[in-house]
Amino acid sequence: MSLEQFCFLVLILVAVHGTPVDETDDEWRIWKLMFGKSYGSLIEESRHRETWLEKLNFVQRSNKVDIHFRVGLNEFSDQKTKPRRLTRVNDVGYPELNVPGIKSHLTKGAPLSWDWREHGAVSPVKSQLQTENPEAVVAAECVESYRVITEGRSLLSCSNVEVQQCCLDRGLYNPHVFDCLHVTGLCLNSTYNPNTGTCSNGTCTSVASVKGGRAVPRDEKLMQTSLLSNPLMVLIDASQNSFLNYQGGVYDDSNCSKALLNHVVQIVGYGTDNGTDYWICKNSWGPSWGMNGYINIVRNKNMCGIAEFVTYPI
Repeated sequence: MSLEQFCFLVLILVAVHGTPVDETDDEWRIWKLMFGKSYGSLIEESRHRETWLEKLNFVQRSNKVDIHFRVGLNEFSDQKTKPRRLTRVNDVGYPELNVPGIKSHLTKGAPLSWDWREHGAVSPVKSQLQTENPEAVVAAECVESYRVITEGRSLLSCSNVEVQQCCLDRGLYNPHVFDCLHVTGLCLNSTYNPNTGTCSNGTCTSVASVKGGRAVPRDEKLMQTSLLSNPLMVLIDASQNSFLNYQGGVYDDSNCSKALLNHVVQIVGYGTDNGTDYWICKNSWGPSWGMNGYINIVRNKNMCGIAEFVTYPI
């Protein structure tokens, strides 16, 4: 055992068997209990606690500032941030939406707010832990919604692992994923066998398919109109501590990048809160994150690059 490891062990032993090390001991124990956290050793726990303490300090500082959104501890607060960054590419590979007069139609006829959840077209919040690729989850969710909206069918749980194994061999983001799903279709999560490690959709029956995909230009007014047809898949920068610890309100952080993007979410609606326009975004970090798995991101500011890569199935 190294000297560093020994010192860590002494600190933990004092915390457990003696006088508390600091006033955050009770908060740490309550947080572990709340999220069912356990660690393989006292040394491992001390390292996770150090990260958790950094997040706690960030939360306490941030919530003292008069901002439009709140942050707080969640189940990921003991984990170091490991952002995967994608440098902006100009061509997403789909034909762009081009409808004459679409902006005037938007201002005259679009509803002031919209939420596909109210129309039964959004599946429950999922976790990307099985694939570790948010695009696989969001692409499957968009196809699930497309099936409900265009065919009037009930929601199904399609296999995001199938999307990962059959269509996402290019890493975080494949702009042609909906073209791939046009060819392969999607099986139910319960019937697709992920254990082969490779695409195995020949062993299950496809229950949902699309004709391909379409991209929306870098224009949030066009995004708003497009959303009235189907939920959207977008790339964003989710690497800021303010995003990772988001709990509610309209998210607006000037430190969020518009060019370096590392996460994929689904836009399912839009609205306005006290004069501030926002997008309703469904994340893939489980229902304990954010507002039951959702985040409202400020609209018409290209916040976190939300307008840079926008696609949806057709």
